[in-house]
Amino acid sequence: AARLALGRPTAEPAAVQEYRRCLDAHLATLDGEARTVRENAAQVEGELGRAVERALADLRALAGGKLAAIESEQAEALRQQAALERVHAFAQRHRGSCGAALELVHLTEARRF
Repeated sequence: AARLALGRPTAEPAAVQEYRRCLDAHLATLDGEARTVRENAAQVEGELGRAVERALADLRALAGGKLAAIESEQAEALRQQAALERVHAFAQRHRGSCGAALELVHLTEARRF
């Protein structure tokens, strides 16, 4: 109604005041809605930040567990490698004496016949 009154050539000051009052009320409503949107955005941003931190903590824990498992497997592999090296060294040390003993057995068997 205020806007229609403004469109007339003889717009009265009361109509102009009413239109301004309506515009001010609408601006106040928009300001309130904008404030609510900003508050909601800040709340969502905080929730997202906390969710990201929780996800990162979960990933760190998972990675830590995987790393511990890998380190354990690596330590076991190193223990097995050390055991194999000891067996290999033992075999190398006794290879010559086993060869000599085998040769002696062959000579002894050959002399029997």
